[in-house]
Amino acid sequence: MAFKYSGDKHTVGWLLQKMQENKLDTSISIQRREVWNLQMKSNLISSLIIGIPINPILLEESSAETDEYFVIDGKQRTLTICEFLNGEFKLSRQMRYPQYDGFDYINKEFTDLPERIRDKITDRELEFIVNRPLAEDEREKLFYFWNQAVPLTSAELLRASLGQQTMNKVQLLTDHDFMINKVKITNPGRRKYADFEQLILYAMLQKAYDEGKDIGFSKLEKDTFCDDLKGRPELLQAEKIKEILDYLNIAFKHKQEYLKKANLPMILLASNLAIQDKVIEEDFFEWADGLFKRLSDDQEYLNLCKSYKRSDVQGRLKVILESERSELLGRRKSSKKAGTKKKTAAKSGDASVAEESAATLQAVLVPIEEAEMVDI
Repeated sequence: MAFKYSGDKHTVGWLLQKMQENKLDTSISIQRREVWNLQMKSNLISSLIIGIPINPILLEESSAETDEYFVIDGKQRTLTICEFLNGEFKLSRQMRYPQYDGFDYINKEFTDLPERIRDKITDRELEFIVNRPLAEDEREKLFYFWNQAVPLTSAELLRASLGQQTMNKVQLLTDHDFMINKVKITNPGRRKYADFEQLILYAMLQKAYDEGKDIGFSKLEKDTFCDDLKGRPELLQAEKIKEILDYLNIAFKHKQEYLKKANLPMILLASNLAIQDKVIEEDFFEWADGLFKRLSDDQEYLNLCKSYKRSDVQGRLKVILESERSELLGRRKSSKKAGTKKKTAAKSGDASVAEESAATLQAVLVPIEEAEMVDI
């Protein structure tokens, strides 16, 4: 199906009105999180004032017969403009061009600006590309190709290749307490979906492990897995991931240095094996904490943490799983068997003592008629 769209021009005032009427939806899952800082927002407002060209905002008409739109690309610009006009932030001191027509607008809200500058902002025309209603896969293609020339992260482009249903499930998992408060991912990293990508990498790794295959985290391998995942959403195993995150959230009371991107998919896989082996959370933490503290000084392992190449990914996984198998997995069962052997030995010992006591007693017993009679 060919994409149908038109180019339109509307003022900033029109954009604000649509937002106030709840006719612009910036919340669709394919959109990025809000990543602009105050300086970036302020530079956009300065662009409006000075008259610098701004990239078109990409919209999609709602499927309903209304004048409502989805914002496919341009969320940051849309929110920034509306927030400033609503008085939600002051212009930053770090902005690149802080003056216009003799007026210094550093640290000013919209209402602090002279009327001539306020009018210049609200009357500024913006370009819009308005698409007719799109199917989900068309929307994903549009976002993906539209952003090819934009410096999006691999995680942001990864999201664009997933279906809406799978994207929402992964997004929900990133809000888990373990992912937010225990995993070592920076706030800028979260805004660029590093946490989202880590869960996808775990799902890739678990699938390959279950199939007895080696895998890396190259772009081609990620794209291939996401294509499979889009057609078979059950490959994500969202409920299993939720169980693993619950388990790890109990095991780790605090954020740890080693709960970072280089290790996280492997730790999730190791915890899945521990759950299957009925290892309690405290024992898993004791093993993991000891292992990764040892590895923090292991240069050979640290060298494996520098890339997503297949050899490095499999090298990290091998080190972690070999340690887990030798130090953790099966320990509970072994202890149980050892305890059973001790109980069996104890019972055997008790039987021997009983037999020996009975023999001794039999030896000292004599018939009553042969017993020596003693006067009392």
